[in-house]
Amino acid sequence: MQRTLRFHAITLTMLHLTINFEDTAAKATLGAIEQALQDRAGLHASMAQAVEIEVKGNLQAKYVPRNKRGDFWKRVHDSVEVRSSSSEAVVALVEAGIALRYYGGEVYPGKNPAASGPNKGQPTRALAIPSDQVPVANGRQLSPGRMGLLAFLRSKTAGDTIGVLVEGEAKVIQRGSRKGQSRVVAKPGGSLLFTLRRVTRHTGDPGILPEEARLLTAASEAAEEYLDSFEE
Repeated sequence: MQRTLRFHAITLTMLHLTINFEDTAAKATLGAIEQALQDRAGLHASMAQAVEIEVKGNLQAKYVPRNKRGDFWKRVHDSVEVRSSSSEAVVALVEAGIALRYYGGEVYPGKNPAASGPNKGQPTRALAIPSDQVPVANGRQLSPGRMGLLAFLRSKTAGDTIGVLVEGEAKVIQRGSRKGQSRVVAKPGGSLLFTLRRVTRHTGDPGILPEEARLLTAASEAAEEYLDSFEE
């Protein structure tokens, strides 16, 4: 996720005190709070942890149950990173693809992602969008290259869809110059496995993160609890 939430800008006005304390214990408490503010690493860590809980809770409640085609949303949930220092607190979602889901945008074919072989790194002509019929392995749906024989059916209409890949089977050619050779044809009753597109367009989903007011409230409450601990 490209967006980060920085909480060092929150102003804790409740700590701007102008009260004269005569009691020794009260003076010690105030001194502890002032010391806590001078070294804000612990304060920012508490705030970041509170925001992390909100973000993960939102994903768990609304998105993780959608994992019908792999465990993308579980990976997003588990990818939440928290970093804090004396100057800031940062909570980020770093799973590949989450920025596209959040902001929206267009995706075009890139280079062949194969780990080896003659097509490795070569430009691809289309994006293969898997259907629900494509099985999952290691949390991700299989690529076309791992699905056995596939038959290509060209789209009959103009547009971004080039065609589809369906379950295929080998058939012997009965006539012509290629007689006796085999070709791949659509398997009768075979499932549609991939739709091939020149571009995919995605609408952004800001609901992936809780409302900013909710996050700021969580951070502020965590800061109050952290500072209150110095009064005990």
